Formats: sequence, structure tokens, C-alpha cells
Amino acid sequence: MATQQDLSLDYLRGEAQGLHKSIQAAMKVAETAARVELFKKVLATAKHLHTKLNEAIAIHEAERKQHLKQAATSIATIVALQNAAAHKQETDDMLKAAHDAVEHISEAVAAERGHGARTKTFN
Repeated sequence: MATQQDLSLDYLRGEAQGLHKSIQAAMKVAETAARVELFKKVLATAKHLHTKLNEAIAIHEAERKQHLKQAATSIATIVALQNAAAHKQETDDMLKAAHDAVEHISEAVAAERGHGARTKTFN
């Protein structure tokens, strides 16, 4: 038959085993909590990096749009200069043609006057 001391010892062993299991469970909970905290930190870092990436993309898009606007302005300026040069060439050509016509008319008038002067002289 078991003595009182044996029963007390068995009771203490049972309590020790229960306490050991409780400690193991608490350690698992603590590990899980630590993992959760680590995950929260990793998630917060990922969100921060995502925000920074979106900001960088927005800046890049704004710069790209600005470059496109500058390119469009440059192209419009080149086209305007080409048009102005073409109009200037047309104007220069018209002025030269008008000048040539004035010269021909002046020569014709001078020739007519010279011919008329001879005619008067010979009359």
C-alpha cells in the first residue's frame, strides 16, 4: 500500500508535469507572439517601402510628363521656325520677283523713252 509520502510525491510529480506543460504552452504562445510582432514589423516595413515606391513612381511620371511637354514645345517651336522660314523664303521670292518686275518695267520704260527720244529726234 502506498504511504502518505508516496501519494504526496505522486501528487507533486503530477503538479510538476502539469506545470511543465503549462510552461511549454506559455513558451509556444510567447514564440507565436514574437513571430506576430516580427510579422507586424515586416508588414509595416513593406507598407512603408510600398509607399516610397509609389512616391518614386509618381515623381518619375511627373518628370516623364514634363519631358514630354518640353519635347512637344520643342517640336512646336521647330515647326513654327520652319513655317516662318518657309514664309520668309516665299516673301523673299515674292520681293525678288517684284524687284525683277520693277527692273524690267524700268528697263522697258527707259528703252521706250530712248526710242521715243530718237523718234522725236528723227521727226
